[in-house]
Amino acid sequence: MLLRAVNVGGKSALSMKALATALGDAGYEDVRTLIASGNVILGAKASGAALETKIENDLAVALSLETLVMARSPAEWRAIVDANPFTEEATRAPAKLVLLVLKSAPTKAAIAAYEAGRKKRDTPETVVIRGREAYAFYPDGIGRSKLDLSALGAGTARNWNTVLKLRDAVGSAK
Repeated sequence: MLLRAVNVGGKSALSMKALATALGDAGYEDVRTLIASGNVILGAKASGAALETKIENDLAVALSLETLVMARSPAEWRAIVDANPFTEEATRAPAKLVLLVLKSAPTKAAIAAYEAGRKKRDTPETVVIRGREAYAFYPDGIGRSKLDLSALGAGTARNWNTVLKLRDAVGSAK
């Protein structure tokens, strides 16, 4: 599970210990956090959108935290890693490869809006959209990029190094 906009640029500061405690107190099992940017691994009975909504509500009550949650099962996370269209770039420059995890798959209209914005900006990045994920390679780095993925919908991004750490952390869990 990924939280959007937590501990980014000094905004929405959140202790990972407090986050794990709140989720444990809400009844989730085996709660672990990875890196202080809102990456959580936990056991839950629900899944998909129902789980996301429940966690969003639980965090609002326990921590007064209003944020979006994107949840993927361990099997889904491994499939996301396996579906990476940028295997060479992932090996050569993993910090320049970003996975955007979306709340829902972008509509055709959203993809068209993204494409129109991209053409206006004429950016060097390459983006591949697959379901509820978008893979983006930033050849010049993310810091200077003018690429805007917001038209694709609500989501949160992680660089490829973090994506792999999450895959390793979920291990062979279902």
